[in-house]
Amino acid sequence: MGRRFLPLVRRRRHGAAISRPGAPSTSPSTSALHTAAGPRPRPPRRPQELLHLVWRRKLGLDGHPTPRRAWLFICWPARLGARINARIDTALEAERADQRPRDYLGASRIGEPCARRLVYEVAHTPPDPGKEIGGRAPRIFAAGHVFEDLAIRWLRRAGFDLRTQTRDGGQFGFETAGGRIRGHVDGVIVAGPDVGLTWPVQWEHKALKATSWSDTTRKGVQLSKPIYYGQMQIYMAYMGLGSALFTALNKDTCELYHEHVAFNPPTAQALSDKAVDVLRAADAGELLPRIATSPDFYLCRFCPFATRCWEDRA
Repeated sequence: MGRRFLPLVRRRRHGAAISRPGAPSTSPSTSALHTAAGPRPRPPRRPQELLHLVWRRKLGLDGHPTPRRAWLFICWPARLGARINARIDTALEAERADQRPRDYLGASRIGEPCARRLVYEVAHTPPDPGKEIGGRAPRIFAAGHVFEDLAIRWLRRAGFDLRTQTRDGGQFGFETAGGRIRGHVDGVIVAGPDVGLTWPVQWEHKALKATSWSDTTRKGVQLSKPIYYGQMQIYMAYMGLGSALFTALNKDTCELYHEHVAFNPPTAQALSDKAVDVLRAADAGELLPRIATSPDFYLCRFCPFATRCWEDRA
């Protein structure tokens, strides 16, 4: 429970008489007392004013008038946070706008269940109004990289020979279809302790919120996160690896979940064929079939192209 503020007890003035309950009052009337002694005493302070006084002492403002702007920051910290976050988001959005857009279909997206959404993404179709990527998404991506670096350090300290860069300093990855399909893996474990795996294996890391992490541990990556599962299948197919180690970190508790993912050639082939179909449709200005027959489908509700998609009845 939050802290409760007790009402302040107003002290009586020196020399003032205190009457017993029920006894007749011998003091002058209230209005006459106020007229003679000065203005009416102020009521007890509200919690906001008490908080204001506390912060005045912390900020060393005792004895000095508090500017109105500082008062707003002290009593309504949410407004201050909103102003700071707005500036951070604006900076991140500007940084993202300066980046060159992808001219290829990334392996991390091929596992997307809806092929039509992939066509929109490859064709750089603007999202629906209000569905643009704001500053929050870049913060999530950046935090994911930080968690990934931590997991790499932990695994290496545990004795796993995890390689994240090639000899020339680049990332492990592949490209095909004239460079229009590409992917870069988080790493490759080439050796390590005896944990029941045959080295080398592809290593894929994801940082998930608690509910998503719990769903993954309960169902497995293939059912819970089909996009991640498809991503690993494509990587293994084009990099010649027989299996992968999927590591998921719980961002709330820092718990780690590890799952061995075997290479599934039919799945990888189907995903590769879908990627080619997406590129051909985007080049021809066509749309592939939707994943659903109704806009109420759960994936459609979260799709940034849902309005555009269902307005076009093709």
